[in-house]
Amino acid sequence: METQHGTREQWFQSGKGWGTLFFMLLTVWSIPTNAQPPSWSIEPSNFQYNVNITAIFLLNDAVNEDTSNILGAFVHNEVRGVSRLMYSGGGWRYFLTVYSNALSGDTVMFQMYVARLDSILVINEQLCFFSDSLYGDPGNPELFHSSTLPEQDSLFLQLQTGWNLVALPYTMSSYEKASVFPTSSSDAFSYLNGYQPKTTLKNGEGYWLKFDADSSGEAQTILLQGYPRSKDAIRVTSGWNIVGSISESISTAHAVSQGTTITTPFYGFHSGYQQADSILPGNSYWVKVSQDGTIVLSSTTTLKQVTSQER
Repeated sequence: METQHGTREQWFQSGKGWGTLFFMLLTVWSIPTNAQPPSWSIEPSNFQYNVNITAIFLLNDAVNEDTSNILGAFVHNEVRGVSRLMYSGGGWRYFLTVYSNALSGDTVMFQMYVARLDSILVINEQLCFFSDSLYGDPGNPELFHSSTLPEQDSLFLQLQTGWNLVALPYTMSSYEKASVFPTSSSDAFSYLNGYQPKTTLKNGEGYWLKFDADSSGEAQTILLQGYPRSKDAIRVTSGWNIVGSISESISTAHAVSQGTTITTPFYGFHSGYQQADSILPGNSYWVKVSQDGTIVLSSTTTLKQVTSQER
C-alpha cells in the first residue's frame, strides 16, 4: 500500500480479476441530522458489479463498536450498500458490499447511523468505484472516520445575464434545482450525448442555466452554501462532457484522468467560449475525453494514475 498526502491505493485480486480502488479523504466533515434508524435497503440483483470493503468506524478518532450502528454507501443519494457490525476472528467489523451498474467511475459516499446519537453522520472517506476490487480484511480493516461538524462554506457566484455554465461546489442541504437556483429562468440542462433537463442536480456534473437581469437591470449574483468538497471523481463518457467543480480553485493541469485521456483544453463560457486555465468553484466546463472513464479533481493532492503495465 502506498500513501501519499492522504490518498491510498492498492491492488487486490478477486475471483473475477484485478481492480483498483481509490479512497480519498475529504475535508467534508460529518453532517449530523436528527434521525430514527434509517430504512436503508438494496436489491443486489438490480446491479451488475460490486466491490467489497472490510472496515471499522472511528468517531472522533475513537473506535466505535455499537452493534446498533448502520453503515450505508450512496451514489447520488441512492443506497448502494448497507452493513451492520459483525464479529470475526479479528474483532467487530463492517463487511460492506457496494453495488453499481457502471464498471467504474461512480463516486461512492458513506454515512453512518450512530445509535447513541440517534443521528446520521457523513463519513470522511469516499470511494471511486472500480469493479471487483477488495479493500481491507478482518486483520487489516479500512478505517472510516467521522468527526465534529465544521462551519459551512459559502460562495457568491457572479452570473451573466443569459446562459451560464454552473455547478455545485459543495455538499448541499438540498439538490433540487428550484432550491439551489430559485431565480433561474430555465430548466437545468446537463449533457450526455445530448442535452437533458434536470430537476435534481448532482456534484461533479455541469449545467446550462439561464438567468434574467435583476430588478435594476444588472446581472444576478447568487449565494451557494454547503460543506466543502476538496475532491470529486466525475464520470465522463467518450466525447464532449460538461464537468463541474469543487469548493476550491484548481489548475486545469491538475485534473487527473483515470481510464481515459483528456484530449482538449477545458472551456468555460462567459459571453462566449474561453479556454480555461483554472477550474473555479460554482462554474462548469466543457472537456473532451477519448473514452468512458473518470476525471478526478482534487485541491489537496494529485492521484497517481495506474496503468496496466504497473499491475
